[in-house]
Amino acid sequence: MILAYAGIVSKAADYPTITSIEATEEGIKITWNKLEGAANYAIMGKTANSTYKQLTSFTSENYTYLTYTTPGEYYLAVSALDDRYHKIGLIDPVGYYFKLLETADIENISMTDKGLVIKWNSVSGATSYDILRSKSNNAYTLLTSVDGSKTSFTDGYVRGKSTYSYKI
Repeated sequence: MILAYAGIVSKAADYPTITSIEATEEGIKITWNKLEGAANYAIMGKTANSTYKQLTSFTSENYTYLTYTTPGEYYLAVSALDDRYHKIGLIDPVGYYFKLLETADIENISMTDKGLVIKWNSVSGATSYDILRSKSNNAYTLLTSVDGSKTSFTDGYVRGKSTYSYKI
């Protein structure tokens, strides 16, 4: 099937497809397959009851996006652009669905003979929690992931006279 619009002819599957979305410290990292002939790309976003709108444009095949901070359900798609930032091809009609949940808040950290016990509030809809740790004000790194039914974790690898910070 060939579609034609605004003087542009395109095959029905000529659009970049998002291959992964990952939550990072910097924001939502979006990666997609490169489309032949595209010089630039645009991130398109919408909620369940809206139409896609362009959120930003750039030249690489991945992008970290910071706009979605309000918990909710979202769809993202990528549009291919030429070197003058004109749309070429189509936009993925389904897009990539993701649900942004509330952030878990740490409620308590206590020392036991087995290590530091970190406790946090339960977040509705969470299937897992990532526990990040920083030692002596260095960058946060992923310590572990735990099942979404858990609301505590014991860090048994803490060492004396060090300062630790945690994020869930």
